[in-house]
Order: sequence, then structure tokens, then C-alpha cells
Amino acid sequence: MNRKGMLLLTAAVSCVCMLSAGTCVTAAVTQLSPTRIAASSTLYDGIGDYNCYNINDYDLSTAWVEGASGNGIGEYVDLFFPAGTVITGGTIYPGYYKNQNVFDMNSAVTRIQLQSGSQMEEVDTSAGAMTYSSGYGGLQFVLKNPITCDGTLRVRIMDVRSGWKYTDTCISEIHLETDDVITAGIMMDGLEPGEVPLDGAEVTYYEYPEPGEVPEQGQEPEMSETDEAAGSLATMAGWIYRWRHNDLREPEEDTIRVDDLTFSEKAFMLYWYQYNHNDPRVQLSDDYTYNSISDKSLKSILTEMFGKATKGDRDAFYDEYVESVENGICKVNATGDFGDAGWFYFSADGPSRMDGDRVKVTGHIMLNRPGENDYVPDMPFEAWFTLNDEGAVWKYCFDEVHVG
Repeated sequence: MNRKGMLLLTAAVSCVCMLSAGTCVTAAVTQLSPTRIAASSTLYDGIGDYNCYNINDYDLSTAWVEGASGNGIGEYVDLFFPAGTVITGGTIYPGYYKNQNVFDMNSAVTRIQLQSGSQMEEVDTSAGAMTYSSGYGGLQFVLKNPITCDGTLRVRIMDVRSGWKYTDTCISEIHLETDDVITAGIMMDGLEPGEVPLDGAEVTYYEYPEPGEVPEQGQEPEMSETDEAAGSLATMAGWIYRWRHNDLREPEEDTIRVDDLTFSEKAFMLYWYQYNHNDPRVQLSDDYTYNSISDKSLKSILTEMFGKATKGDRDAFYDEYVESVENGICKVNATGDFGDAGWFYFSADGPSRMDGDRVKVTGHIMLNRPGENDYVPDMPFEAWFTLNDEGAVWKYCFDEVHVG
């Protein structure tokens, strides 16, 4: 499966347009990654892959397509986040953005409802559903009232623009985010308006202090039932397993340890990482065809993922994925050729846990079977990670995964 046209969105200071007021506010936002996605229905025509996971794969050539009769009003996708996650806005591509023709022939969403428990907010997405543009950066929105997720956020189709050929309604991407300032205020609601934490203390939404409690300076967040790392770590272990068993249509029992990984396998994981993750060290070209990354950053990311980076790892990545080097900057192909990437994925069954001095994630391989509209759990897995001294993007290094 050749994945092209991917957009990398960085969790940095950005300008977000508020749809209700038409004004622009600047805020530091963090993009959120769901641990699982499900849908009320999915189109199955025996030709394309229209699974709900397409809405969060950073690939505009894919889309979730609802499978109900008619134009899909009332159909929905459920995005699963740790309970307590605060959602303040996001970006949506409310149609099938593969190309102009595909966009026009299919229906697109003009209004969505976001719901978690009794909290509901509607967003007008018609500006992104009416006109196709190849350079479109997605429709950014800010919720009038932030939603504190109870574990599931439901995104429901409320209204659509009909396609000229099909009634099927499509969404290419949904990326939700939290405004760090708003979130810190919500999670530290014991503070008076305008009051700030102690000098030097970092407040992140996964620490969950009690109302009025301020983290001590330098305090590290503890592993907890609301730890959101499990989904990302399961995905990392899944891609390591997938690359080793890329030709399989059914999972098979295996144990893979970090010392077992070949130079080629680690090079692939670095390629997967630089294609799929929002890392300021990786710069996407204007035409989305390649990434620019320094040789020093390649070594840093490898160390963050696997605990060390050797000359063999670097040489394998250069041989297989680097097109050219100029002044120490590598030009890396960004077309995302990952084989049959949609066949299965690793889903964490719950939060990660400390297992001795390692972090442990348990879950199941979710397998897409022919004729099914959804993924079903297949073989269980366990994966272990060690704390990463490098910090930066990955907080944990891969150590071991066991399937079966």
C-alpha cells in the first residue's frame, strides 16, 4: 500500500481560527492521539479500504466512508482517549481529499457534533466540504466549550454536501488537540483566575493534580490508570512486528527483542517514525514528497527509539531511504511505502504499567477479516519498554514484544 500526500502537523505554537467569531487566536496546542477508533458503519465494496482508522493516518489519499444507506447523517466515529483528556479543538478534512474528482463525486460533511457523556459541541465544517484545494491545510476549529473526555469522544455526522455520483459521506482526517494553557487551567481549577503554578513547575494534562494542588518543581509524572502512552507504545511494537512479518495475512507467535533487530529493521522503524510523527527535527517539503532531516537528528531519534544508534543502523537507513545529502541534511523519501499497512494493528487493552524497571503494555492484534466492516481481536501481545534518558519525543525505548 503506497501512502502518499501525507501532511505532518506539529504540536507547536500555531494560529487557530475560531469559526464562531471569525477571529484568530494564538495558542500552544498539543495534538492528541486516540488509543483506538471505532465506527457505527463502514463502506465495504470489495475494492477500497474505507476503515475508520483512515481518519487518523495522516494520509489524504485515504478516508473513512460510512456504510449506512442514504447520505450517512447520524453515523459516527468513536475516538478513545484516556478519561479526563481535555479537547479544545482540532483540524478536519471533511471530505475525500484524494483528488478533485474523488472529492466532488463523494459526499462531504458540512456539520459535525462532538460528544462525550453529556457534553456536546457542534462545528460548522462547510468551508472545508464545499471546495477542493490540493494545497488545503484542513479546517481548523476551536470549541466554544472544551470537552473533558470520559474515555470516548463521538464525532457524529449532522449534515452533508451531496456528491455528484455517490451518497457515501467521507472524512479524510480528524486531528484533535488540547490547548495547553486552557487545559492546565482546567486541571488546576483550584487556582484563582490569573494565578500561575510555582516558578519552573510544568503542568501537563496527564499528571492530574488534585484541585488546587501544584506539582513540585521538577516533579515527574507517575504512571497511572490515565497514562496515555499505551496506544503509542503498542503502535511502535506493532510496526516492529509488522515489518518482520510483512507478508503474513495471519499473526503468528513470536518474541522480538531489541538486540534481535537487524540494521534493516531499525532503519525501517526510523523511516516509519520520520514519516508518521510530528517531530520538529523532520521538515516536510512543500510538495509533500520528501523530508529533510540532519544526520545528527537521525542518530538522536534512533537512540530515543532503541537506546543506542550504531554505524550499521545509520548506513542501513542511508542505503535504503536517503535520496541525497547536502551539508549534513538528508533528503528522505516521504511517500510512505509500508506494504499492506491496513491489514492489522496492535491495540492496547488498557493503560501501561510498571513491570519492575520496565513499562509494560498488553493488548491484542486487531485483525481485519475479508467481508468484515470492522477489526476484531485476534492474538494477544505483551510489549516492554525502558525509560528513555534522552527525553525529546520518545519517553520510552523499545525493549521486547511477545505475540501469542
